[in-house]
Formats: sequence, structure tokens, C-alpha cells
Amino acid sequence: MKDLEKQVKDTFNYLHQHAEISWEEVETTKYIANILKENGCNVNTFVDHTGVVGEYGNFKDNLPIVAVRADIDALWQEVDGSFQANHSCGHDAHMAMVLGLLWKLQQSPELHKQIAIRFIFQPAEEKGAGALKMVEKGAVDNVEYLFGIHLRPQQECKMRNATPVIVHGATKMYSAEIRGHDAHGARPHLNINAIEVGAQIVNLLSKIHLDPRVPHSVKMTNFQAGGKSSNIIQGMLHFHWICGRNQMKLWMNLTIKY
Repeated sequence: MKDLEKQVKDTFNYLHQHAEISWEEVETTKYIANILKENGCNVNTFVDHTGVVGEYGNFKDNLPIVAVRADIDALWQEVDGSFQANHSCGHDAHMAMVLGLLWKLQQSPELHKQIAIRFIFQPAEEKGAGALKMVEKGAVDNVEYLFGIHLRPQQECKMRNATPVIVHGATKMYSAEIRGHDAHGARPHLNINAIEVGAQIVNLLSKIHLDPRVPHSVKMTNFQAGGKSSNIIQGMLHFHWICGRNQMKLWMNLTIKY
């Protein structure tokens, strides 16, 4: 067991140090595919996107197919003063744990003819589109049981503990831009200041109130304008915002007039 623990930890450290963002997990896909092949899996990759599926065991005798899934993408985040891909959401650990299951099964070769395990390594979880792409490519076809795991903050689940289920809310992500006009910093009367308009939108988002009995949130997650010059009043601003609620559907009409 100590050897397996070291193998899992070494894999985690490697994946943590070689993080890749959504839809760009090229080297991660190759790395996992090689491990799957080396450990007796039939491996399937895709020509038009990242991600990999490996099948281990007996898929000829109509056994129930059990799938185990891990996400593989990292976030784009500022770390020590520079932006880079960073596994701050725990996907490096998810991949290492799922591979650990494969290595554990390898220790009991007598099980090979008795099980049918499909290992699904899904790309682009952070974009909210990777799961659908894998479903479209047949990753869950004929699956009878599907298991996944996700690390949680200690406020939700104590260290060395697990919970059978955590209910998540559906989310919707929006991207938009404000188009005004640039002006010199000394001439604010000659432009439409996109930053001022954006600041008002941030304040308005905090005034969206839904049923307080249902967990929900609305927040700005990205707010960018301008470049290196500090004496320009920016007329263009890009922003992203997310709304989420613990119900299957979230209907929201938001009108902002200026």
C-alpha cells in the first residue's frame, strides 16, 4: 500500500506542476493515455478535442459497465505575480486518485475477467462544456454505474472525511463588453467611460434578489479594460459574470438602460 500511496502522490505532483487549461490539456491527455495503455487498458482519444477514455477488464461477457470519471483541466490564475495554468480546483488530485484505482485493480489480476471498468478523463470541466462533448462521443454509452469524486473545502467536508453526495446548483455564465469612446485622462467630458458603466453593473448585480430560501449567487468574475497607458479613459471594457441557483432551471431577465 505504501508503494501505491507514493505512486499516487508522485502522479499528483507531476500533474500539479504541468497544469493545462480547458481544451488545451494536450500533454495531460498524452500522459494519462500512456499510463492507461501501460496498465492494460484499451484507450480511446479524440481527433477534435482533448480527453481520454480507457477500458479495463472484460467487455465481452455482458458485465455491468462501471465508469469512474475525473476532470483534467486547470484554471488560469495569477500565481506569485504571474498568470499561469494552476490546479487550484483539485483536478490534479482527481486524476491521481482515479489512476490510483487502476493501479489497485492491477494488484488483483484475478479480477480482470470479472469487471468492466471505464475510466473517463474529461476535459474542459471549468468551461462547462467538456462533459457534454464526452457524452456526445459515447463515453457513457451502456454505463450502468458512474462514479466521480471532487475535493471540497474544509468548511464543507472535514479532512480525511467523505460525503456520499453534495448537491450543486446549475450555473449560467455570461460574457459581454461595453463599448464607449476613449479619451485623454484630462478630457473626461469627451468620452463615454466604460469603467464607470461597468462599475454600475457590478453594483446592480448585487441588487438581484431571488427567493432567500433557495441558495443562489450572482457575481462578477472578470472585469478588464485598458492596457499599459494610465492616462487614457477607457471606452472599451470586457466582463464576465455568473449566476447560479440550486434548482434545475434559472430564469432571469436583466435589463440595464443608460
